[in-house]
Amino acid sequence: MASSCEELLMCPICLLTYTEPITTPCGHNYCKACITEYLSYTDEPVCPLCKEALQTQSELKVNTALQNLVQHFSNITVSDGETPAEAWEVTCDMCCEPKLKAQRSCLKCVASYCQHHLEQHQRVATFKQHQLVDPVSNLEAHVCRDHNKLLTSFCEKDQTCVCATCLKENHLRHQTVPLEHAFRVKKDVLVHLVSAMELIEMYQRSRMEDLKCSVEQSRREWEKEVEEIDQAWNSLAACLQRGQTELAELVQERQKAIQVKNDCLVASLEQDIAKLQTRRDLNVVSNQKRLDYLNNLATGVIFVTAVINFFVSFFGSKRTGFFRWLLARLHF
Repeated sequence: MASSCEELLMCPICLLTYTEPITTPCGHNYCKACITEYLSYTDEPVCPLCKEALQTQSELKVNTALQNLVQHFSNITVSDGETPAEAWEVTCDMCCEPKLKAQRSCLKCVASYCQHHLEQHQRVATFKQHQLVDPVSNLEAHVCRDHNKLLTSFCEKDQTCVCATCLKENHLRHQTVPLEHAFRVKKDVLVHLVSAMELIEMYQRSRMEDLKCSVEQSRREWEKEVEEIDQAWNSLAACLQRGQTELAELVQERQKAIQVKNDCLVASLEQDIAKLQTRRDLNVVSNQKRLDYLNNLATGVIFVTAVINFFVSFFGSKRTGFFRWLLARLHF
């Protein structure tokens, strides 16, 4: 029953279950991608089965009812035994959601198929000639662009993946190894490279930690030096302040001492000036009587005589000749 339903839902071009089924005006159904590609290679748009002319491609619209039927049939197929693929598994390119796990990949169709959609490759003679391999993700990257064949070898000279035809043509004399062997070698090199990078990373991390410690230590030493400088500066400022105060007090005391000394000297000078004025007044005789003058002069002579006698007694007889002469003149 399932096979009969599947044949009813099979595209006559790709012989697979419809994907976005299109119904032509003549009543035939095709996958949208299949009929679009077919019409791109024909000069006159016609139906592939009945050859009825199609006016424009805009007439090709998705048959929603048929698409829902295909979806329903896919869900029934899944419920009959197969389970949806996991996230890391290669999925079938023909399945609608949920997609099933791919069982084989076709290098000719460049697509992967679950067991249900793989039946066409096992039953139809044309598809039996296609090369099937284990499920491969990103299948286009595993197929030779020049020959549309699976890449099976690795050319060590050109450092590229090649297919069997490439080996016979452009890489005939080159050193080649199986792709799996090259993969293991490259993987080992990559493992060693990753290990070396991990060691370098560990070394760099160690250096980074040492540098962080050094920076932190330098920061602490700098803060300590700044603190010591502040303390030294404060001590110096306090010392200068004390020195300034002491020096000001010393200058003030010296100023007071000088002031006292000057005051004493001024007083002494004032006394001397007073005495000199007194002596000078003795010489003023213009308004005085002669007798008063003589009396005053006698008083002055007595005073001078006393002074001369003092010098004579102080210096001795050898140096007092002048004073004795002066004394004789006073007592004329």
